[in-house]
Parts: sequence; C-alpha cells; structure tokens
Amino acid sequence: MAILLLSVIYAAFIGLGLPDSIFGAVWPAIYGEWQLPISYSNFVSVTTSVASLLSGVFSARLIHRFGTRGVTAAATVMAALSLFGYALSQNLLTLCLLSLPLGFGAGAVDAALNNYVALHFSARQMSFLHSFYGIGITLSPLMLSLVLGSGGTWRHSFLAIAILQGVIALVTVLSFPLWTKIKRNSPSENDGEEPQNEILSLRQLLKQRGLPSVWLLFLLSVTVEMVCNVWGSTYLVEHFHISVEIAARLLLLYYAGMTLGRFFSGLVSPRLSSGRILRIGLGVLGGATLLLLLSGDSILLTGIGLFLVGFGNGPLYPNLMHLTPTLFGAARSQACMSSQVTAAYVAILLAPPVFGVLARWLGVSVFTPFLAVTLVLLLGAYLSLSHAIRKSGSAALS
Repeated sequence: MAILLLSVIYAAFIGLGLPDSIFGAVWPAIYGEWQLPISYSNFVSVTTSVASLLSGVFSARLIHRFGTRGVTAAATVMAALSLFGYALSQNLLTLCLLSLPLGFGAGAVDAALNNYVALHFSARQMSFLHSFYGIGITLSPLMLSLVLGSGGTWRHSFLAIAILQGVIALVTVLSFPLWTKIKRNSPSENDGEEPQNEILSLRQLLKQRGLPSVWLLFLLSVTVEMVCNVWGSTYLVEHFHISVEIAARLLLLYYAGMTLGRFFSGLVSPRLSSGRILRIGLGVLGGATLLLLLSGDSILLTGIGLFLVGFGNGPLYPNLMHLTPTLFGAARSQACMSSQVTAAYVAILLAPPVFGVLARWLGVSVFTPFLAVTLVLLLGAYLSLSHAIRKSGSAALS
C-alpha cells in the first residue's frame, strides 16, 4: 500500500511541475500572436505567484479541514481546468484570471505533499519526490515541441497538458482509500505523541544563527530556477533567432539537468552529506554559468550550459530542506522551514518580473549576466552560512 500511495504522490508532483514550465515555453508564441510587449508575461507570473503565496499562508487550515488527500485531489483538478482554460483563452486578462486557481492549487498541494512525505517517508524519498517535479517541468516543453512539430499550435499544447493533468487528478481521486490505509498504519499516527514545535516570531527567527543566510540561499536558488523557467525560451528565441519549437527542445536540456541532478542527489545521499552535495551543486552551477558567459553564439555550448545549470541548481532546494532540523533543531525546524518556503515564494513572485523589467531595458541577452550575478550572491550566502555554522561549533555542513 505504501508503494502505491508513494506512486500517487510522485504522480501528483509531476502534475505540480507541468504548469511551471509550459507558460514560459509558449510565451514567445503568445506575445507574437497577440502583439503584446515581451514583458507582459509578468502579469501572468505575478498573478500565479501571489495566488501560490496566499495558498501557502492558508494551506495549514485547508489541510486540517479537508486532509492531504482532499487538498491534493482538489488542487490537481483545479490545475487541469485552468490549463484547459488557457487553451481557449483569447486575451491576457483571461490568462491572469485562470492563473488564480492554478497558483492557489499549486501552493496548497506543494505544502501538503512535502509535509506528508516528511512525516511518513524517508529523507531519500523526499529527494526523489522533487525529482518527479523535475519530470513534470521537463514534460511540458517536450510536449510543446512535439505538438508544434506535428503542425499544432500553442493552444493544442495547453490542451495536451490539460489532458495529462486531468489523468493525474483522476488518479488522486481514485487513491483515497490508500491514504486512509497509510494513515492507520503510520507510526506517527499511532505513537500518540505530537512533535512539540516552537512558534517563533520574526525577531526570534532572525536570531537563529545562519537562518538569514539560508533564506538568501532559497531566494537565490529559486531565482535561478524561475528565470530559466519563465524566460529561458524567450532568451533562446530572441538571442539565436530560432523558432519556438526549437527553443522548447533546447530548453529541455535545462529541465533534464534539474531532474537528473535531484535524482542523483537522492541516489548518493546515503554516502554523501547534504552539505557536501550543496558544495558540489554550487561548483557545477559555477562552471555552467562560466560556460554560458563564454558560449557566445554557440547553440551547442548554450545547451550544455543550460543542462549544467539545472544539474547544479536542482539539488540545492531539497538538500537545504533536509538540513533544516540539523541546523536549527527539531523543535524549531517547522518554524524555520516555513520561513524558508516563504523565501522561496518571494523569489517565485519577484524574480520573473524583475528580470522582465531588465530585459525590457537592456534586452533579453541580459539572461546570462543575470545568472552570473545570482551565482556570485549564492556563493556569498553559502560562505556566510558556513561562517555562522562554524562559529556555533556545528559540523552540519561537513
């Protein structure tokens, strides 16, 4: 039963990733067809992010009222309906309105499933969970390129992804008996003891040694992810003057890199510490950024660089999550983890529009310098965290 339920959860995380990459991949086709300014994608991304942020605020109450299985099923259904609506949209306002349920559902299912896996499954399975999110964001541009290659339009791409999302929603609904069985068999439900989590104010959180540096790591890592998700395809189309179809295929290398990076992180986690995996990831990300800076007009080098960006950045998020109890203690881990997720949502909200403004002022070729500056800040945040941890006498990052 546990394996079946875990398969359902993995499928739901594939569904969580599907919408996150499709809009950025099809935006060049949309703004070209509707004759919109390139930066108008910010309206859709900000709407989705605000809805996700609000969902994160209220997710605990929703999960308490409807349970993890109910929230997961409702969120996947909302995503399927929103994507179907995208396929029928005729203007930007409609896209923004449909982004509200899409974002709200994504935030709720993200919080629900991460918490459920943390309570009922191992840390290794948590790493694999985020690998399946990578599969979701890889499938969207792949399906887009296949649809466009067969003569379809961006609307047909949204329709295909909506159908896949609908299948995932049906699976989550049919899996309701599995959740009940696991709940009854879970040690955390049977031992009669609830974890004593401390409630920390913002002032108390700021006093946690190293936590502000961890916030920066989440903020900057997700910034890299969001800029690649939302603006990667546009950069490739505008910089190399290639079609949306070819750009979508090239961007697949980034998504494949992220997925493989998280998958291999899960494989090696029994032998390598999370701290060491973080350092390796940052090193790969640094090499990838340098390669992009030197790639010039070479599509081949750019493709390799994008793959390595995903491969290096992908493991940062799950391993930072896994380190939270070690860095701040079990009693304070929930409060600290919630603040870290908030930092990630801030990046999801702000990174795409900030880059959009820069792209409008300086041109979309600012994509690579933007990644380089973000990497330098990432390295600074990690060094700051390492210094704080060493001062405390902890070996958490060894």
